[in-house]
Amino acid sequence: MVTVQENLNEKEELKRNVAVKFSNEEFSKLVIKDLASTTAGRSVVKNFKQSEVRDFINNYKREESQRKLLSISEALFVKSPHYRRLIQYYSGLATMSYVIVPQRRVDILDNEAISNEYYEVAEIVSKMNIKHEFAKVLEEAFKSDVFYGYIYNTSDDFYIQKINNEICKISSIENGAYNFSIDMSYFESDESRLSYYAKEVELKFREWQKTNKNLKGKEKLSKWVELNSRNTICIKVNEGIMETIPPFAGSFDSIFDIEAFKTLRKDKEELSNYMMLTQKLPIRENSTENNDFAIDLPMMRYFHNTISDVLPENVGLITTPMDVMPIKFDKDKTDADGVAKAERDFWSGSGTSQALFSTENNTSQGITMSIKTDEQVIFLMLNQLERWLNRFLAMNGYSNLFKVEILHVTYFSQDSIYKQYLEASTYGLPLKLYVASVLGLEPIAMMGLVDLENDIFELHNKLIPLASSHTLSSDDIMSTGGRPTNEESGNADTDETARARDKKGATE
Repeated sequence: MVTVQENLNEKEELKRNVAVKFSNEEFSKLVIKDLASTTAGRSVVKNFKQSEVRDFINNYKREESQRKLLSISEALFVKSPHYRRLIQYYSGLATMSYVIVPQRRVDILDNEAISNEYYEVAEIVSKMNIKHEFAKVLEEAFKSDVFYGYIYNTSDDFYIQKINNEICKISSIENGAYNFSIDMSYFESDESRLSYYAKEVELKFREWQKTNKNLKGKEKLSKWVELNSRNTICIKVNEGIMETIPPFAGSFDSIFDIEAFKTLRKDKEELSNYMMLTQKLPIRENSTENNDFAIDLPMMRYFHNTISDVLPENVGLITTPMDVMPIKFDKDKTDADGVAKAERDFWSGSGTSQALFSTENNTSQGITMSIKTDEQVIFLMLNQLERWLNRFLAMNGYSNLFKVEILHVTYFSQDSIYKQYLEASTYGLPLKLYVASVLGLEPIAMMGLVDLENDIFELHNKLIPLASSHTLSSDDIMSTGGRPTNEESGNADTDETARARDKKGATE
């Protein structure tokens, strides 16, 4: 027979068990911080994984891989300061100094005719502003491997319009320079795009469209139509291969590594500033029941929420009946910063000295030799630009007597090349125009300044230096009569002066 007291104890036990019972979902709400969600999914280039980039490079002969690599290069130029600085370094390395030199005999021609033709070439090249236009061409070429451009040339203006790589391809070589074709199907889907291109593009599109309509039931014309070489420019960095591959595609993997190590470093800093508090739920010591907590769920939630409301963002709170032991993932101190290592790999992979962009571990000799190697890359591009420029001048009828020579001068070698030309000039070599070009003077400016200073303003007669031992000749000094004698000044000679005069008379 059950007594009244036993019945009351049983009811109390049942009531307590119901009060403390709660589900996994309820308990999980007591954990209010989640570190894993803060850094997931970071990528330097959206929609491209590092493994995919490696596959694109390995399969570079596929057109799809080439298009993907060009897209990645465009994105990295915007997002990666290392990649952008690398491209700007090479595209801005040359000073674009140039001279206009004869390419045929001039001694048998009339001087006035020679002068007129020289000035005509000097004026057109000056108007082209190649220091600015060619720098833009090189930047795009180093970014995409090939630059496709259309020339707008008027009596007082010159401009090169960049054409999207996706609708162009190299189609021929003429006089050592590339020509390219444009994809006419690009305008067929949306003819309003024609307004952004030259009149020649629209005329050739209309002709192509009309011809295809008349070819009923026959094979259609190719969608690729070559533009007039007189009006186009095409420069390719990797001339040894026909595929269009960004010149620094081999460094893409290192750029992803830099971003990955930056992410790890940020995660480590976040974790080092994070604190986790735990409050342990009390359990009845002598109870035979599982999960026999001393307080019920509402009371647990009350204390948990009360504490969590006053905690800062970088402090988490866990309410659990188990002991929580901290676990640290300390990395070897000798390799604490993977970012620096990844950056070294990037510059090494691009073939460029990191010392040019860093203050660490640099030596003057090492930097100098590295720059000389980099200069060889840009000199090849200058040769290509020079060949196109002379083709443009000849095709447009500016000159057959003169050609433009773009000097192999960079901002790093400017001083040494100047001294080299200046020293050679002192031995009679005709390098005055070369010296002026290295100093930054264009031919038209050089000749104009000579006329302006010597003939028009006659500055050599007006700007007279102060008299000194450096500006007076010996004849000028003797003509002045020298210092007045003691007799002229009314002073008596000293014994030493008298003896010197006697010696002088004895030798006469």
